[in-house]
Amino acid sequence: MSLSDRLRDVPGAVSQRALSWQSGGARFRLAMVAGAVIVALVVAAARADAAGSPPTGACTAVTQAVARHWPAGTHEQAVRIAWRESGCGRVLHAYRKSTRDNSYGPFMLNRWGKLAGYYERAGFSASYMATVDGGTATAAWLYRQCGWGPWVKPYSCRKPG
Repeated sequence: MSLSDRLRDVPGAVSQRALSWQSGGARFRLAMVAGAVIVALVVAAARADAAGSPPTGACTAVTQAVARHWPAGTHEQAVRIAWRESGCGRVLHAYRKSTRDNSYGPFMLNRWGKLAGYYERAGFSASYMATVDGGTATAAWLYRQCGWGPWVKPYSCRKPG
């Protein structure tokens, strides 16, 4: 069975016209099939990323820290935010002077941004925020003050309730 025959059975992989078009020869058909497969893979990856859920096991440390520090009922959303912001702690400090970004922890809390004063007044140091547990505890404290506002445009503190 040829590759084109196999791909005919894969829904949405390649159009029938691309498989049967003869004027470009075998090389063109192979390029069309390879291009369609790449597009399908990219679309599947984009859909998975848009869902915002981390791969199984990718956020174990953050999930445990969230369970310790965040209120019940917020854990799943908090882990999704940590996944979006830092890959669940793969990056614990992001510094870009040109964009005034000096963010720490799995939730990428910016010490130079709109909410910078909140951390200092509460006594959260940069070194504490740069750990998975400390950054998660700081983010939980911020959530209690501001709700989801710091992670939703326009990225501000909106008092819950």
